[in-house]
Amino acid sequence: MNKKIAIIGGRGTVGKKISKKALEKGYSVKMLTRYREESGSGDKVCFIRGDARNKDDIKELIKGCDAVINTGGHPKSEKPFYRTVTSHIIQGMKELGIKRYIVATGAFLTLNGDEKTFLNQVGANLFQLFFSPMMKEKEQEYELLKASSLDWTLIRLPFVVDKKGTGHIKVATKNMPGKVITNEDIASFLISQIDSKKYIRGTPFISN
Repeated sequence: MNKKIAIIGGRGTVGKKISKKALEKGYSVKMLTRYREESGSGDKVCFIRGDARNKDDIKELIKGCDAVINTGGHPKSEKPFYRTVTSHIIQGMKELGIKRYIVATGAFLTLNGDEKTFLNQVGANLFQLFFSPMMKEKEQEYELLKASSLDWTLIRLPFVVDKKGTGHIKVATKNMPGKVITNEDIASFLISQIDSKKYIRGTPFISN
């Protein structure tokens, strides 16, 4: 069956790589866009014009899809809205009977059971200090996922670099295994999780 994947953040640097990898795998793709000139449908790619903060736009995006991937961020000039978007996604997926949800976040998110090195913990504490509103949103996003019945995976990332993928991805469950990862390798890993059950309801770290 030709799977259809909804991508939130599909016009970002990582999102574009995800859509490319999805198409290479034979999937079709739906992406949300704010730009009128991008709206419309093709053979394998469909653009839905809308805003991720609007629950009706999210529902229109994910309708008919087999999985949802979220790498969306927020404009620096605006307050973080991760919790709002995640709430809309969870509600829409529940109503439409979609189970598989894959979302990317930063390695700075510290969860129960983590065994971060001293330096990684210092970095996480600095994020808590200087980016408190964003961190609270990210923590609330995680709590929403835990309370949901979705087959979700929350993937934690180090610094992202815009380079050709290495093809070598380290995965760990309790501490970040490296300092950087290419956006192409992120895309490859996220796409590989669509049919994988290994990290369902898990929060793995990945790096190069």
